[in-house]
Amino acid sequence: MIRESYLIKYFQGQINSDLLSKELLNNIQRTGKESRYEVEDSEVELEVKTVHLIKICDAVLAKELPPEILQDIAFLLISSDSLFWDGSDTDGGRVAEVLEQWSAPEINYSLNIENVVKWREFLVSAKEEILKTLVH
Repeated sequence: MIRESYLIKYFQGQINSDLLSKELLNNIQRTGKESRYEVEDSEVELEVKTVHLIKICDAVLAKELPPEILQDIAFLLISSDSLFWDGSDTDGGRVAEVLEQWSAPEINYSLNIENVVKWREFLVSAKEEILKTLVH
């Protein structure tokens, strides 16, 4: 069972990417391209900001998390009652955009290092034109 509290602790700097990776990879059952897992909700709430997704991108770029885990992280965040963002403000809008792309790579963009570099740049800069350079 994946504990949402691990994502919150990771975002808050209380655990490192190695512990987050173990939590996710040890609790996700993969069958082909399908992932299955149960989630233990957190009692603590956290507003997800671009800085949090940048931290995830940095972990992927440092090879501490595999790029394909982005889809699972996106699903966890999107389906969470404890983790939220305000899609009506600039920061939350970038979070929503990137999570939407991560959640469906088969119809959006490949989860690879090249694209993670671009998502990170978009999260930092808010320059929409960066998203036009993502590869399928």
